[in-house]
Amino acid sequence: MKMASGKKSSCAARRRKPKARRVWLWALALGACSHGPKPFVDIDKDVDRWDGLGVPLIGDIALKATLTSPKNEYATATGTVMVGCTHCTLGDGGKLKFAVKTEFLGDGIEFPPIALGAIDGMATFTDGKGTVALHLGTVDSVEAELAGTVVLANEVAKSTVDLHFKFRPSDKLRESDPKGYAIISTTGAMVDDKGWFKIHITGKLDDTRRLSE
Repeated sequence: MKMASGKKSSCAARRRKPKARRVWLWALALGACSHGPKPFVDIDKDVDRWDGLGVPLIGDIALKATLTSPKNEYATATGTVMVGCTHCTLGDGGKLKFAVKTEFLGDGIEFPPIALGAIDGMATFTDGKGTVALHLGTVDSVEAELAGTVVLANEVAKSTVDLHFKFRPSDKLRESDPKGYAIISTTGAMVDDKGWFKIHITGKLDDTRRLSE
């Protein structure tokens, strides 16, 4: 009787093995799916100054970017790029530089610091195609919004953008800093009845066109 009992126990164990193996494989697959592919772009940094606009942006600037791709390339990338800034100021009292010097502008014009407050922006990408939304400024200085689409290229400078940028300097800025107000307002863009200047930005990142809307 004990031998029969032992055989029954052994058979039961063998019957359980395939099921246990399936559970183990399922757990491994689930773990792989949960972690996903390793990002080829993984940035999480804080800086206090950025000079990429021609006018320095100063404040508590946070940049976070995570992109994955089957081929580790931008053209098929999926993920997000986020930028945030608190206590932000545009300009440091220096000069706004221009690519081409003219007799009228010389080597640039003085750009007074303008308090922007906060910046909050995000770009979300799927298979290289993304949407962008960014808000900055305060009603006491200047408000601005950027929205549109980006199609990434493996050479980032060749990525294609279709963006709508609008901004509105406040009456308070005109009173407190007429020079800063004048510089911001001198873009060639049309202004609507609510005081918004609107610009349509299209083309490759390294050769964009800016059209008044």
